[in-house]
Amino acid sequence: AGKGFAVVAVEVRRLAQSAAEASSEVKVLIEQSGEEVSGGTRLVAEAAQKLSSMLEAVKTNAKQMEEIAKDSREQAGAIEEVNVAVRQMDEMTQHNAALVEETNAAIEQTESQASELDRIVEVFTLDERARSASALPKARKPADAVPKPVTSSPAAKTYLSRGNAAVDKDWSEF
Repeated sequence: AGKGFAVVAVEVRRLAQSAAEASSEVKVLIEQSGEEVSGGTRLVAEAAQKLSSMLEAVKTNAKQMEEIAKDSREQAGAIEEVNVAVRQMDEMTQHNAALVEETNAAIEQTESQASELDRIVEVFTLDERARSASALPKARKPADAVPKPVTSSPAAKTYLSRGNAAVDKDWSEF
């Protein structure tokens, strides 16, 4: 009976050592798992932080794109205003060109009227010799000099023959 108890005691001791070794291995595995879980937790936290940074960058980019779109709309509006101003300047240039043409026509008409007025005034122009003779004081005339009669120019005769209101005896239409 003593031998049997010794064999059982040896087996119990081996079993206790195996259990102690297994328990040590389990403890090491648990510690490793704990470290790996801590590392995983740290990696997850870093990933969350990077995702958060990426989300902020996406929000910033979206905001910048909105600002670019807004600035583009404002720039398009400014370009449209420039186009309107250019069209108005073109219209004003065309209007000014028309005014220049009208002014040139008015100048030509005025020149024509001035020429007509010169022609009309010739009626009242005296022969140059008659004018100078009347302007000089009366001096003795040589006996053989004959005074030259004052003649009207052809334009004056034409004007008078057309019917001048000043020459017409009937002033009722004046």
